[in-house]
Amino acid sequence: FMTEQEANHQRVGSEVGQYQRYDPSGYAVEYNLQHSNLTAVYEAFVADMTTLRNASWISRRTRAVHVTFLAYNPTYDYWMPSRYMLEFPVSGVVQPSSHVQLFRSVFHQFKFMGMSQLMLDMVRVALVVLVMLYQVTFETRFEWKQSGKAW
Repeated sequence: FMTEQEANHQRVGSEVGQYQRYDPSGYAVEYNLQHSNLTAVYEAFVADMTTLRNASWISRRTRAVHVTFLAYNPTYDYWMPSRYMLEFPVSGVVQPSSHVQLFRSVFHQFKFMGMSQLMLDMVRVALVVLVMLYQVTFETRFEWKQSGKAW
């Protein structure tokens, strides 16, 4: 459980719903869904939900429940941040809301960026090859002058 003062100290922001602004105090649970053992993640999730239910995390005093996650599709190179909120106003009618976005990383948003990046990388490789050739030539000449043999 996190108090509002602790959340402000950790610089956790608030969220605005349809009825009010919600400070970041309350219960927070994070899951690593990239874990190799998804059975363990599921068991941890069920155990946490049981613990939260026993702690009365949703009660008459609950004003909102927030669920946030980020998904990535490597086939199409899209990111999808998703925020869902269930608000519990005094009237007792649950008010759901969602905010889902879809975007690509900045590098791939402009098609010309791929070609310019390729050209830049080719120039870098050419410069590295030139420096290497110069260095090898310089070292060979130096050794030839010092000892009379190149290797």
